[in-house]
Amino acid sequence: IHGGWTSWSSWSSCSQSCSNGTRTRNRTCSNPSAKHGGNNCTGKPYEVTSCFLKNCPIHGGWTSWSSWSSCSQSCLNGTRTRNRTCSNPSAKHGGNNCTGNPSEVAICFLKNCPIHGDWTSWSSWSSCSQSCSNGTRTRNRTCSNPSAKHGGNYCTGNPSEVAICFLKNCPIHGGWTSWSSWSSCSQSCSNGTRTRNRTCSNPSAKHGGNYCTGNPSEVAICFLKNCPIHGGWTSWSSWSSCSQSCSNGTRTRNRTCSNPSAKHGGNYCTGNPSEVAICFLKNCPIHGGWTSWSSWSSCSQSCSNGTRTRNRTCSNPSAKHGAPCPGRNIQVSPCNPTDCP
Repeated sequence: IHGGWTSWSSWSSCSQSCSNGTRTRNRTCSNPSAKHGGNNCTGKPYEVTSCFLKNCPIHGGWTSWSSWSSCSQSCLNGTRTRNRTCSNPSAKHGGNNCTGNPSEVAICFLKNCPIHGDWTSWSSWSSCSQSCSNGTRTRNRTCSNPSAKHGGNYCTGNPSEVAICFLKNCPIHGGWTSWSSWSSCSQSCSNGTRTRNRTCSNPSAKHGGNYCTGNPSEVAICFLKNCPIHGGWTSWSSWSSCSQSCSNGTRTRNRTCSNPSAKHGGNYCTGNPSEVAICFLKNCPIHGGWTSWSSWSSCSQSCSNGTRTRNRTCSNPSAKHGAPCPGRNIQVSPCNPTDCP
């Protein structure tokens, strides 16, 4: 009896509830079963196929944070932000969106802002400085509302204020004012003097009060800078010996810019530190010198023995204050030694 397959079973459920999966169905070799040496069924007892029920939900995922933005304030506290998006991956098919915030804010501080100083309110006036006659009272304020910080400007104006007060007349003893500023130095260079003054008017003596004691002026030594000293020539030195013992020569004399030397930006001496002059002690002896010989003259005879001559002069140079030329100024030579016919 050869084996025969039963009918296929129903397909199983899909192996995945979403996205791609598989399902199977089965059969058995029992319709009939193989017996008494009959052949078994041919083919497979199962069958597999792909299945798809629905897309799986994709839950959203955050991207990495972006770089921080610039600080919102150039000084003091500010904020900076960074961002991310729910796109790594984006939520699909009913998946959950990302949890958390898509942006983040942080405190940032680059530097302290400059705070400009401002005055507090004036204090109450002080008591009068004098129990009688004129006195003064003061009131104060401080540059602390707020104080200047971090390069901010200090308050403008005075931190104190003085006002005259009068309770009753009384003997007023003279009082000195504050010293004035020192005057300019009396000399623009080297030692000078400067003065400062005060007057017996703070207050003036009144109603039988005593005059101020002490001096109304004060003198002090002052020095601004060294005065420029302009250079001055010394006297000329004696003339040097003449450079030649005879005829024309030169002699020199010198001076130096040291009477005084130039100092502290003073001008150097003008003019030359040395002077040259012509000098003449005596005429130099000039010994006579011969000129070159002249050409030979014609022969004195056209035949037989004759003579010819040549000359020179003692003028190259001529003798002055010196010796004459040595030798003769004329020279004779024989010529035409042939006999006359």
